[in-house]
Parts: sequence; structure tokens; C-alpha cells
Amino acid sequence: MADEPVSMIDVSLKVAILRLLLKFKNELNQSMLFISHDIATAAMISDRIAVMYLGKIVEIGSTREIPSNPMHPYTKALLSAIPSIRRRRIEEIAIKGEIADPTNPPPGCRFHPRYPFKMDICSEQESVLKEVSKGHYVACL
Repeated sequence: MADEPVSMIDVSLKVAILRLLLKFKNELNQSMLFISHDIATAAMISDRIAVMYLGKIVEIGSTREIPSNPMHPYTKALLSAIPSIRRRRIEEIAIKGEIADPTNPPPGCRFHPRYPFKMDICSEQESVLKEVSKGHYVACL
């Protein structure tokens, strides 16, 4: 398990650590749980990405599928915040409000209090992961 292994580290050391982790993964055939707030770095080192909000997975899929076809509003918001001149622009979603207390999450979808386009059902029913394409799962009503 690698929990934020390259956060708050200068670029040269970050590259060295990522190369070492990739070596473990590729040459030693080891699995790793790479935890990061940096979705771009996670995509570089991972085969699959799971996006979590308040301790619940809201989207999971391949490192190709998630950035190119984000389905959950929180995933879209994360990706739209990454500056890039090379990729197509992801639909921008502004996240408003404060993060809820994770020990007492809101009823229904945990993201609904911060999502400007929520439906009434979002505050009533908790969404479950559903396969939207092969290996790509989203928890959104």
C-alpha cells in the first residue's frame, strides 16, 4: 500500500519514487494500492482507478476509461480541475459548499449537497455501483 507516496515532494525525487514503484509493479509483478489526491499521477502508475468521495467508491474503471469518459459528477469535477493544453476539455463542474462529516454522511448520495444539478432522489436514495461499460462502474442515479 502506497498512501500519498509522492505528495509534497520535489519533482526530481517524485520521478525517482514513481520509477521505483513502476519497477516493483512491472519487473517484480507486484500489486499495489496507490492512494493519491493526484488523479494524473495515479493514472500514470495504475491500471485501474477508483474515485472515492467521503469513503465510498463513486467510480471505478481503467486508467484509459476514467479520464476519457468520466461518468460521476465528482470524477468530472476532479478531472476538470487539472490544467492541460493537450487533452479535450472535460465538462467543468464547480463543487460548492463544505465537505460533510465522514462519520455522519448525508442521506442518499454523499456528494448531493455539493452538486448543483442534483435531483430530489439524490438526497433520498444511496446510489450503488452499476456497470456502464465493460469494467467501468459508476454509483450515480
